[in-house]
Amino acid sequence: MSLLGSLIGIGFLVTTLASFYTSRASLRQAIITTELPLISNAVYSDIRNDLIRPVQISRAMASDVFLHEWIDHGEQDVKIIARFLTGIRSQYGTTSAFFVSDRTHIYYDQGGIFEHLDPGRESSAWFYRFRDGQQPWEVIIDRGRSSLFINFRVLDAQGNFQGVAGVGITLAVVLKMIDSYQRRYDRAVYFIDNQRNLVLAGEDVYKNLIRATPIDEVSSLKGLSHLLSPIKDGTYDYNRDGGQHFVNVRHIDELNWFLLVDKHDSGVMVPVWRTLWINLLVCLCVTVIVLGIIGWMVRRYLQRIEDLVILDPLTNLLNRRGFSVVAEQALLECRRNNSPLCILFLDLDHFKLVNDKYGHLGGDWVLKTFAGQLKRLLRASDIVSRWGGEEFVVVLQGTPLDAAQALAEKIRVQTQASVIEYEGAQLRISVSIGIACLHLGESLEGLLGRADQALYDAKHGGRNQICISEGSLVAITKQV
Repeated sequence: MSLLGSLIGIGFLVTTLASFYTSRASLRQAIITTELPLISNAVYSDIRNDLIRPVQISRAMASDVFLHEWIDHGEQDVKIIARFLTGIRSQYGTTSAFFVSDRTHIYYDQGGIFEHLDPGRESSAWFYRFRDGQQPWEVIIDRGRSSLFINFRVLDAQGNFQGVAGVGITLAVVLKMIDSYQRRYDRAVYFIDNQRNLVLAGEDVYKNLIRATPIDEVSSLKGLSHLLSPIKDGTYDYNRDGGQHFVNVRHIDELNWFLLVDKHDSGVMVPVWRTLWINLLVCLCVTVIVLGIIGWMVRRYLQRIEDLVILDPLTNLLNRRGFSVVAEQALLECRRNNSPLCILFLDLDHFKLVNDKYGHLGGDWVLKTFAGQLKRLLRASDIVSRWGGEEFVVVLQGTPLDAAQALAEKIRVQTQASVIEYEGAQLRISVSIGIACLHLGESLEGLLGRADQALYDAKHGGRNQICISEGSLVAITKQV
């Protein structure tokens, strides 16, 4: 009996320990392959909104028609460029906006003339270095001015260098952003350049840096240097201070930096060890619970990341990915309830002319304004998505054709009558709309295809009108 008990005890102990080590390996594998990359993606999405956005603003400034016309007219009125830079700063909430002329070597900001550059002065060296380089833009940290600057090359139509445009953000704001990422995701966040120098980190690390520092000289990154030679994207694990760390590395093209998201394994493994030593008999159950918690955490992070990628950042409407998921569900509900469903395919007429005349910032303003007007005309149950460019799609659940046509006409009329103000100009737009109603057994792709064809007919029929697709029958509602 004692032998049997010993065998059962030994068998249970072996099974429990095997289960424990298997669980530990599974947890670490989940961190390496799933959790850490997902969190890194979430941090990257936040960075796109917070840090990469200034790069996009600088790119738009460098191609702005107004700026090029002011340069071509000899940079005569300083007040004009000051107002332009003040508008950029106010609209996008940057600390500063600037333009440095290659013709006059004058540094303009929102206050007018900031300084005259001198090739012999160290503080001006950045401009001449960037001018003589090849990169279209760069991100630099000016510790003397405690700011992060985005420099974007301004070229004329022949590709000749005309100067540098860009925006600046105070380092205090940037460090606050990084600290918010670390608190939100409970991970350490670092930015390193191609030479493996640490350029940005949270306040607690960055305050001890007096320059861009090699990562093997940073105490919080000891043990990682040999894994990042050369540095490349991926997930790595290393030991530091008696504990195991997992780090995900991802290159950010817009900044030309690498994002490092670092996780210590103690937060996950300590509860498992404690449970093992407290009661081996319940270790299996605890391991299952821990795995369940990890699974729940992964699903929650997946949901969070999915929420970040299903919305169009400009209009805050569903993008194509989000639309596909929601629209398929709407089709299933309509088939189950045997209720009608119609789709409106909308396209802003002559939108390219708006971009050509007012620039992409003006075009973006028109899209945001139209999206807001469109949402106000729809019910809470209606699904609206930015399909791409100046195209929008609306799904009307439980709506017959006559009601869909009436709503489309209301949208068309109000769009034609509305006035969009942008930088003192009054813009008027019109919209062409294609309508298709769901047929028995029809797929979402087929329904969208018919609506798109109806929109095509509306565009080629003169624009500012509605076309209705009913199988092969297309009815056209002319503009009033």
